[in-house]
Amino acid sequence: LTAIGGEPQDWARIYGKVMDYAREEDIPVAISPGSAQLHNKNETLYESIAASTILLVNKEEAMNLLDDRGIEHQSEIVSVMRALRNLGPEMFSVTDGSEGSYFMTQDERIHKLNPFPTEKVDTTGAGDAYAAGLMSGILEGESVSESMRRGAANASAVITTYGAGEGLLTRGEMEKSLQTHPTIQPEVIWEPKINL
Repeated sequence: LTAIGGEPQDWARIYGKVMDYAREEDIPVAISPGSAQLHNKNETLYESIAASTILLVNKEEAMNLLDDRGIEHQSEIVSVMRALRNLGPEMFSVTDGSEGSYFMTQDERIHKLNPFPTEKVDTTGAGDAYAAGLMSGILEGESVSESMRRGAANASAVITTYGAGEGLLTRGEMEKSLQTHPTIQPEVIWEPKINL
């Protein structure tokens, strides 16, 4: 579920219908709210996030959502990621430009992936390209690590051209990019302590 333009009551109605159907049919939902949703936050948005399987946002959007709900956090990424758990999604991905991407799994481990090196021309659409690559891996049953790498490959290709849709990778181009950067792998940067 992603960006839907229009007045808040219009997109809220559509979000509500999609989430109701997903609940009835037990369908997992990934949500990547667009600017209309993030500028006109309402209960439908937060209910949709809480019921989602995966939330996909950038760091600025994540902090905005947390601030809007009065959830305490610091600007450091681990604090932001841990605070996002309070919004209710099972898992979530946060992109942070040249700092890379982060993913918190259901077991609350936070994974970090540095971006693939490339010449940056225009960052428009990089987050959406990352989300598309990440979700392609998840939907095909890939590991979190491989899914994040797909996201990074797709994002690194999009920022080499102007515009949001230019540069998106085909499956073959994705495989080639992944093979070109075998050493860029996610690492776990935080995990909950287990008290025995």
